[in-house]
Amino acid sequence: TSASANGCDSVRITNLTLLPDTVLTINTGICTGDSLFVGGAYQTTAGAYYDTSAAANSCDSIRITNLSVDSIIINNLNPTICSGDSLMAGGTYQTTTGTYFDTLTSSGGCDSIVTTNLSVIQDTTVNLSVSICTGDSLLIGGAYQNTAGTYYDSLSGANGCDSVRITSLSVLTDTTNSISVNICTGDSVLAGGGYQNSSGSYFDTLIAANGCDSILTMNLFVLSDTTVTLNAGICTGDSLLVGGSFQFSSGTYYDTFSAANGCDSVRITNLTVDSILLTTLNVSLCKGDSVLAGGSYQTTSGTYYDSLIASAGCDSVVITNLLISPTMIALQFISICSGDSLFTGGGYQTSTGYYYDTVFAVNGCDSTIFITDLIVLPSPVVSAGTDITIIGGSSIQLTGSGGPSYSWTPSAGLSCTACADPIANPEVTTTYYLSVIDANNCTGSDSILITVVNVAEIFIPNLFSPNADNVNDIFYIRGNGIDQLEIIIYDRWGEKIFDGAKADIWAADGTYPTNVGWDGTYKGKPMNQAVFVYVVKGAFSNGELIDEKGNITLIR
Repeated sequence: TSASANGCDSVRITNLTLLPDTVLTINTGICTGDSLFVGGAYQTTAGAYYDTSAAANSCDSIRITNLSVDSIIINNLNPTICSGDSLMAGGTYQTTTGTYFDTLTSSGGCDSIVTTNLSVIQDTTVNLSVSICTGDSLLIGGAYQNTAGTYYDSLSGANGCDSVRITSLSVLTDTTNSISVNICTGDSVLAGGGYQNSSGSYFDTLIAANGCDSILTMNLFVLSDTTVTLNAGICTGDSLLVGGSFQFSSGTYYDTFSAANGCDSVRITNLTVDSILLTTLNVSLCKGDSVLAGGSYQTTSGTYYDSLIASAGCDSVVITNLLISPTMIALQFISICSGDSLFTGGGYQTSTGYYYDTVFAVNGCDSTIFITDLIVLPSPVVSAGTDITIIGGSSIQLTGSGGPSYSWTPSAGLSCTACADPIANPEVTTTYYLSVIDANNCTGSDSILITVVNVAEIFIPNLFSPNADNVNDIFYIRGNGIDQLEIIIYDRWGEKIFDGAKADIWAADGTYPTNVGWDGTYKGKPMNQAVFVYVVKGAFSNGELIDEKGNITLIR
């Protein structure tokens, strides 16, 4: 109460309201190494921090921050793999020894660091050099081999990795020798395992210095004794040295000499004592030889007469019956395949050319000359493709060439065996052999080694960006040895927005799918940036179960 200007009382009534301060409590966390501005400064340690500010009613507004600091999780792994295998570490598949680091996000939102100390064990390789004889075989390269080459066998070493045995196989050829031997009628020679007395080719198999067969071919010729019959005449009172002495009377007389070929030459002399001396000579010659008859040297068959005056005054007539043994020439055309041989020209021939063989008649003359026109056809150039490694359960198309006729062995895992390009799906590491017959009926072969690697691994990415830049636009699962797979993706409210089986979400390593995976849409509309939850279940081909859960972040 106070006095107003007019001297009267002036009464002021005040209604007072007491306003309370505003208090806000916040619970928050940061990761080790991060900071938060509270309590008037950037804080890096856990504790309760207070900040006071003016509220809208001009009273104090107090914010209490309960700060927690989460530590970084560090894990150390020491895996071991074999040479040629790989392990996901350091953000990619690693194949060399070293230390690799991966930084992940833990359930608390802070870094989880995985240190992988990777050791790669090298495969063991053993080199062998082996020789076999033609016709023998050796079990290498997964089958019995009888051709020279390099063959590979993969075994399991004591350390669990591959032990590769490389065998360099050489095939020693049999030694072949040919000789020609002449004997006289009634003689014999040891050949073909017994004493032979007939013309022919005989074969003996011996052991060569290299331990393989040495084949000796003996071409045996039995030469007949030469018999010459002479009809001789003398005048009465004359004599002729035949039958080992001088003969004065008619008769048949025999003389045996050594011929040029070393055999007996028998001369039969039919002696006639007459006033006229008639001598008939039956002479056989080889083509190209000649004899003096009929007053000159004769080279053709016929009867030739020579009239002489004997010293005793008797006529001496010499009748020469000349027989020229003909020589036949035969031309034959023969084709063989490269690698084959033909016995002609005195030996086994493997090259194109003309070869000559002469067959002797029983009289020692050339009977037939065979001219062989030998053509060696090239073997087809066969290719079964380059050795390759595939993942167990997958398939690959083989590409053979060199046809037209194809034969693949073994048949296990092949879609066809008589085609050029079968589909191969072997369950284990297999060497497939391709045999080809060309239009000339010549053969060739090649092989391909398909190494089957059974690997059980799965990779599920945690981020993708479906922004149509063709880089990481699709969310899909990768891995090897996966038999069954199912996936469900939920949004943060638990609504299912995508599900599918292996064919809908999986793609092989090294490929970028165009028809599988989630493209970041739901009911045909693009989803906003967010974090989604996935659940993956399935099984590897080795029977191991797959049970994975995690987050996938969609960014644009």
